[in-house]
Amino acid sequence: MNRLLSHTRPPTPLKPRWPKLAIGLCLTVSAQADFKALDDHTMSKVTGQSGLTLELDLQLNIREIAYRDEGYLSLKDVAWGGADRTGHTGVTGRFENWKMVIDIVDGATPMSYGFSDLDHYYNLVDAPDAAWAAAIANNDEAQFHGDGDLVIHNTSVELFDGSVYDRETDSDRALAGGPTHLPGNAFADAIDDWRNSAPFGVRIGAVTLNNARYAVGSNPADGTTLISNFNAEVLTGPLDIIIQNRGNGSTQGVPDSKMMISDYFEISDLSVNIDLFAMSISGFRFHNRRGDTTGLNYHRGADGILGTPDDRATESFGFGHMKWYLGSVSGSALQIGGAIKGDIDIDAIALSDDGVSIGNVEITDLKIEYSMNVRGH
Repeated sequence: MNRLLSHTRPPTPLKPRWPKLAIGLCLTVSAQADFKALDDHTMSKVTGQSGLTLELDLQLNIREIAYRDEGYLSLKDVAWGGADRTGHTGVTGRFENWKMVIDIVDGATPMSYGFSDLDHYYNLVDAPDAAWAAAIANNDEAQFHGDGDLVIHNTSVELFDGSVYDRETDSDRALAGGPTHLPGNAFADAIDDWRNSAPFGVRIGAVTLNNARYAVGSNPADGTTLISNFNAEVLTGPLDIIIQNRGNGSTQGVPDSKMMISDYFEISDLSVNIDLFAMSISGFRFHNRRGDTTGLNYHRGADGILGTPDDRATESFGFGHMKWYLGSVSGSALQIGGAIKGDIDIDAIALSDDGVSIGNVEITDLKIEYSMNVRGH
């Protein structure tokens, strides 16, 4: 592994504390000093040679979000924060242990992308099993981006704490060996540990339609409830955001400059009432553990060129994968395009208010590709 160099006396990180939002701001400062090689543990936390790292601790509560046209569409009692691990799907406490590593790149430096960090962590494992070798042979590659592109690599501050998510009890369960900040020798344990490192919950009390006389912030009885009691818990994988610096043109109808997002995630539990159709869903999960377990990213192959016949898909390691982009089309429309890939399980679907399940559903190797232009009228 190539080793970067570090000052023997690095500057002290600046870590201001804001209410409900703790941000650690680490600045790389050029200075005359002796240099030493970074060890593998330090290398595992390096994305680029400069930039910003923001560490996030956040809880969000909103009474109502209302969209007004002639009438109103409103979301009521919205909450976003930590996952509720007490047997009740939803939100409790703060979303924490999350960092954003931000760089404006020069086009010549490879940047962490997707699961490329596994290459670093593999070198910290005492006795990796065969699955570790298979994982690093099939994980995402570090990416080269265009000169001047803005790159944001999001992942957990501490990926490994020795716990996994136990869906049967909706709680955290300790792995054998106890708490640790390093990956385990068994790759299956290590990736489950990673999967559990920064879960979050989402709650929406109701989504309603109301007429033009609706008073925002009230709760009238004459509106139409579309859905209610939406609660979800999500396990986070790597999230990459790249804003391309390509000018204001387009190629074959796709904006040259756009924001591109690659997101690995797993919905570990979701429940919702679909009031408009007298239906409820519980035990909804989205993952990628059956059938084709690769994601939407590709290795560049032996020739080192993406988009040639020797490219091969990379593993998603059990996470569902979504890639999408947003950009302006000729300055007149917002263009959104992308794909999502994974498996779906639904434990119970109930019709009417009696709550009696009519059965469960399992969908394997779902892949949806989409593109749309959004304009006002």
